[in-house]
Amino acid sequence: MARRRKGRPVNGVILLDKPTGISSNDALQKVKRIYFAEKAGHTGLLTR
Repeated sequence: MARRRKGRPVNGVILLDKPTGISSNDALQKVKRIYFAEKAGHTGLLTR
């Protein structure tokens, strides 16, 4: 039986101005869900 993927492969960069009050990981997970991305990560601190 074939495994079902947990998202689709997405390539690219998104510039995000993270709002105050949510963690970097929360922002990352929201973007990942919006794009139904298989994997996601950030390249630096998302502070403000």
